[in-house]
Amino acid sequence: MTMSSSSTPQKVPQARWIWRDQGEVAPANAFTWFRRVVDLDELPSRPTLHFAANSNARLLVNGHVLRRKVARYDERFPTAEVIEPGPWLRRGRNVILVLHHNWGPIVTFQRTGNRRAALWLESEWLWTDESWKWKVPPHLLPQGEQITGIAENAHRIRYGIHQDASHLEAIDPALGEYDDQSWRNATNVPGDAPVAVETPGQREYFFPVRSVLAGGTCESDAAEKSSPREISAALCGGRYVREPAMVTEAGNFIARGESTFQGRKGSSLYFTFDFQQPVHGYPVVDLKSSGSGVVMDLVYAEVARSQYSGKRQVREDGWLNPELVVGPGYTDRIHLAPGSNHIEVPDERTGRW
Repeated sequence: MTMSSSSTPQKVPQARWIWRDQGEVAPANAFTWFRRVVDLDELPSRPTLHFAANSNARLLVNGHVLRRKVARYDERFPTAEVIEPGPWLRRGRNVILVLHHNWGPIVTFQRTGNRRAALWLESEWLWTDESWKWKVPPHLLPQGEQITGIAENAHRIRYGIHQDASHLEAIDPALGEYDDQSWRNATNVPGDAPVAVETPGQREYFFPVRSVLAGGTCESDAAEKSSPREISAALCGGRYVREPAMVTEAGNFIARGESTFQGRKGSSLYFTFDFQQPVHGYPVVDLKSSGSGVVMDLVYAEVARSQYSGKRQVREDGWLNPELVVGPGYTDRIHLAPGSNHIEVPDERTGRW
């Protein structure tokens, strides 16, 4: 797509709702990359984007995250967020990348249960149509098990996320030189054009852990489990032993921003970090793994005691029991790749620990 430098007004094609070219029309907890490369002879005078997704999506322009989520979505009355990408556009090659996250039939205050997954972008220089390409991210493993709350089996928004860092793309698809020849072309799907609304994006900033509550060794059969519910149950039933040296080293990590933890093959270590206030957002992990086969499980707790049972959620041995409040399955699993790993969980989490 090339934007002409001529002053003659150009007729902008109508954007269309798009989705994959095959498979389920509304899969549960399904991630999809959508990608478009745009060549601009000059920067658009009106770069404003209208961005909508059913159920949810993250938008990157030339590698910069401009939205991590669509704030709310009602499939009966589709709306598009107004985004100003001007500072991140450049003459020449521009890469637009969307990580679409379809929740499926979940009904919450944020979403209606969707009948059809879809994506919409529209501006004078960019619009969704069948020229967009898509691919299922190889590092986000399928997990269709929704977390349900302990109070009357209440549906939670969340799913457990499993990532395999060894399957990350060799070159970032947000970059222009990435080869997307193996990606498929999108398909137009039915749907009314969304109404543009001035919805401010989330105010975001990095918030580090503040202190360490516990650290040491643990024994459980969580490594043998595969579903979030089974992993959560195994971790909560494990045996945890505090190791003062581990606590000290974890404290050094907070103070210096880096540290080294060692364990024997087949062993497991645990650490409980404290943000010292409630936080809500997307957990980020930066670390180096000395070998293959290393698995990291992330577990989250919001309050010290369950409001329902009065039981301690942060146990005396320093382990967390997320099932006392959130419900079974409130865990994420990351299979680390040898060497450097930079991983962000692509779904919101709430916690203090």
